[in-house]
Amino acid sequence: MFKRNYKDIVKTFMNYFLIIATFLTTIAITLRSSENIKFKNILVILFCITTFLSAAYLILTSLKTGYILPMDDSSEVNKKCNKFCTKCKLFVPERAHHCRICNRCIKRMNHHCPWVGRCVNNDNLAYFIRFLFFSTLSYAISTIIYFFYILEYFKKYSLNDNFIFLLPIFLHFLVTLIISFIAFTILLFNILLLLRNITLIEKKIIHDIESIGVISKKNPYDFGTFRNLINLLGKPYFLFLYGENVGSGCTFEKIFQHEYEIWSSEEITRWQDNGADV
Repeated sequence: MFKRNYKDIVKTFMNYFLIIATFLTTIAITLRSSENIKFKNILVILFCITTFLSAAYLILTSLKTGYILPMDDSSEVNKKCNKFCTKCKLFVPERAHHCRICNRCIKRMNHHCPWVGRCVNNDNLAYFIRFLFFSTLSYAISTIIYFFYILEYFKKYSLNDNFIFLLPIFLHFLVTLIISFIAFTILLFNILLLLRNITLIEKKIIHDIESIGVISKKNPYDFGTFRNLINLLGKPYFLFLYGENVGSGCTFEKIFQHEYEIWSSEEITRWQDNGADV
């Protein structure tokens, strides 16, 4: 039933490769360079810490699959379910969706991310957010280190003195700058969703509903910014650097009772039938 998409494998490998390659090249230039890079020691320490945490949270994100498994009639899932997946042949809780790429039903599915090889879901959202946060910092610090190196280089030499040597330095600077910007953009977007306690799939469904003139009701899962942070990232230990979703992904606390289908009718059915691999 479970399958791995080769594109996921390639992109996940590229993600790990970029982390390792960026770490090795950045450390190499700080150790072997004769240039007096500003704040060198502080930047290197911060870079090592953020890179390690980025890799650790990437691994944790990949390990938390969020799969909904077949259970007996007395299970928590089946007691609280009002939806049945015809592909997986099992009942699924509210906010769960079938991922066409994973070919599994996923708890509180946000979207399928090929760069981590998993769906971002109820169980790994907190780790995914932290992975994006520390990836942004790691690549940004690497960019700063290379910027200071280039700055010090031009204080002593001209561009023509050693262009062949400087070219890969420029390329590394541009690549890490672009990656840090992309990671920050994705991080910001996901934090905005998190603060409203809404998934990307739900956001798209609501947009589709409103585009045909149907007014969507208030989000029943939105308890306010700080409460949403605690519910989805865990208690603020070490500034939310530790912890995970406090819920099981089978039931959800709400500000008012509802049937999940009020957020849609035909639209949710269409998304579920097509597979929510966004």
